[in-house]
Amino acid sequence: MSATPLKYQTPNLENCDQEPIHIIGNIQSIGYLLVLERKGLEIVQASENIIELLEVPAHELVGNCIEYYFPYSFLEYVNNLAKNEHLDDLHSLSFELRKSPYLLTVHQSDGYWVLEIEKDDPKQRDHSFFHYSDLVENILSEIREYDSIEEMSQKVIAKVKEITRFNRLMVYRFDEEGHGEVIAEEKEEDLPPYLGLKFPNTDIPAQARKLYLKSRTRGIYDVDDTSSAIYPPVRKQDGKPLDMTNSFLRSVSPMHIQYLKNMGVKASFSISIVLKDKLWGMILCHHTEAPVRLNLYQRRACQFIGRMFSHRVEAKLFDQQFKGFRDRLKTAQTLVNTLMATSDLHHTLDMNTPRLLSAFHADYYALQFEGQLSTSHPSLRKDWVSNLIREISVRGGGIQHTTNIFEDFKLSSHEAVDPAGMLSIQLSKEMDEYLILFRKPQHQKIEWAGKPIDKASSDGTQSLAPRHSFEAWTEVIRNRAFKWEPDELQFGKELRMQLIQNIITVFQGKERSTTSTSHIQLNSRLLERIAELEEKNRTLSDNLKGLEKSEAEGRIAKDIAEERNRIKPV
Repeated sequence: MSATPLKYQTPNLENCDQEPIHIIGNIQSIGYLLVLERKGLEIVQASENIIELLEVPAHELVGNCIEYYFPYSFLEYVNNLAKNEHLDDLHSLSFELRKSPYLLTVHQSDGYWVLEIEKDDPKQRDHSFFHYSDLVENILSEIREYDSIEEMSQKVIAKVKEITRFNRLMVYRFDEEGHGEVIAEEKEEDLPPYLGLKFPNTDIPAQARKLYLKSRTRGIYDVDDTSSAIYPPVRKQDGKPLDMTNSFLRSVSPMHIQYLKNMGVKASFSISIVLKDKLWGMILCHHTEAPVRLNLYQRRACQFIGRMFSHRVEAKLFDQQFKGFRDRLKTAQTLVNTLMATSDLHHTLDMNTPRLLSAFHADYYALQFEGQLSTSHPSLRKDWVSNLIREISVRGGGIQHTTNIFEDFKLSSHEAVDPAGMLSIQLSKEMDEYLILFRKPQHQKIEWAGKPIDKASSDGTQSLAPRHSFEAWTEVIRNRAFKWEPDELQFGKELRMQLIQNIITVFQGKERSTTSTSHIQLNSRLLERIAELEEKNRTLSDNLKGLEKSEAEGRIAKDIAEERNRIKPV
């Protein structure tokens, strides 16, 4: 085979957001790594530091079977695993080699077995099992007592601190742009506070967030560690590097190491909070005094806490969303009842203006319907609203929203009232009929942990560098409305469907007394609304799937039962 496929280019760290961290090609030196073929258990890759464990260099191991180097119990265990098509990182074995205790964990990567070996302390292991299994079992009942996610978060990180002994722990929540905010913090008194501060999405780039979604815990044991390379960098069998997504020994990006050093962190550990296959947030553990190595049972306990806390957050969010949905449903029902009684949508909204605006946290509205334009604010110019409707129609109608109309739409400033936020709900594409909710501009202050700075490279792409300052920095945003929340947008879609459905009913009554010309026009609109209604009904049906609260609760109970069997001495 040609030597060319074995060459591996070092990632360009000028673009850390593009760095392939899942194939970093090194491990942290607290353990050892072997990659085996599924059949025959031939060693195809090994960490360079394996010589410390086996007294044989990595290049001599590659191509040989592991049976030459490990005790019978080890080989029997691996052979039994080889018969299993499905593995996760909870498969483990304690064994002795040259009278020293070790722990083995096994997972699969690209069809190969990945064996990770770490030193073991039997006394610590036994204590870990009894202590941590009791601890994680009690957390669920304790956090049920709290009404807010922030309170639950504070309780959970206090428990994680008992397990890990890190001196700063945070719950870090992502927004839709990937920026993170610290919503709970447990720290030593002498450390600067991060509670309430936001961190830019460049601190945890998109490819790192994707990795945290797949691998739910991540430990960096010593920022000054000298990593050990994997030999060979790519396998001769397929010319590919090792995908280390699920490797707890996976080394760390030099860029992230420098970031942690700039923050004064010696060791870190993270636990992913995942809701419906999306990375909602993370529990971040930092230690500023010395390296920290968590054993297998500490990591397992933390992983379980992460899963359990994810379920509780999901259930709590469901409670909050259900309450908001119930209140908005009452608003929709009131509007529908008034519409059916009056057969006049303009009059309906005028009679229920406070309720409508409250449901969307809006300040005023405009309605273009049946050739008439009405507004809830006397200073909202109708010619300006008409221009806005034309711009909305050009962009496709439907449901549209913005936090700054004048940036996103080609409109002149509105002298009397300057709305910044807009949510438009199309009622008829053919007749350009819309309900538009407006929000006033706000002066918003965002507290950042250090000023976010991006460096632009010569080709126009963003080049990211580790930040040096994490002191609170205030960003002031002017002339922009508060963003529209997902549940508000969803209610906009549901209200649209309800209005269309009931307008159809009203029109059916009107059709009986119209001329033939009007009858044709109304029938055309009726057919259009029926088509829109059917489409929205299908969308709503899909969106409501999976919202049952019992689903999240059921997963919690299932995970507890499974984990009681998993967290036990091997």
